Amino acid sequence: MQRSEKILLASASPRRADLLRTAGVTFEVVPADIDETPEPREEPEELVRRLSQLKALAVAKDHPDKIVLAADTVVEHDGELLGKPESEKHAFEILAALSGDSHEVMTGFSLIFPDGNVRTEVAVTEVEFRDLSKAEINAYIDSGDPMDKAGAYGIQSGAAGFVKSIAGSYTNVVGLPLAEVMGAIRNVGTPACDHDQREGNRNVGTPVCDHDQREGNRNVGTPACDRDQREGNRNVGTPACDRNRRERIT
Repeated sequence: MQRSEKILLASASPRRADLLRTAGVTFEVVPADIDETPEPREEPEELVRRLSQLKALAVAKDHPDKIVLAADTVVEHDGELLGKPESEKHAFEILAALSGDSHEVMTGFSLIFPDGNVRTEVAVTEVEFRDLSKAEINAYIDSGDPMDKAGAYGIQSGAAGFVKSIAGSYTNVVGLPLAEVMGAIRNVGTPACDHDQREGNRNVGTPVCDHDQREGNRNVGTPACDRDQREGNRNVGTPACDRNRRERIT
């Protein structure tokens, strides 16, 4: 794909748009309208993967000749999903829970290409907050910044001083794991782990091997470990090493 080729961003998030601009990506915003209700007992990683695919598919069906990018971000703390706060009181409760503790930010993103190729990945970043006072939390809420953000904070804005440390992608916490997205765009044309649902591939959205067939991997398109060979995983290219979904995918 040529970097000048326009992408349709299936998101109204100004933060995702800003990140793409910093990467020099030419894009047009075409927000997707889908039901984002979690399914019963749905794991956070499964949720962001599914919703990013649904958003991308919703826009791609009307623009089959375009590349479509969609994403979904959630925050998880102590097994609880933390979405956008429903009220200022809810925002206070979320931030008080995150104070002095660690949580995970997960973003699933999906790219649909005109040739029917679909790539879906999930990035996970661990974020640790310092101890926050009630006065700090209330002052931040009064700024209005947390009300449109998963986890009730923006690491790139008023909550920057809350963050003690992060492990993983910073841009993932903002709302889009930019390195992973740009890598997926760059590698268009190679076999991906997620083929278009319109082709009836039952493996869409499941962990399957996405290594290039040029490496002679006979298991491309089958459930297999997709960990990077640079990690020294002897099972890359072999059937299903069955990594725990809770491990970092960055």
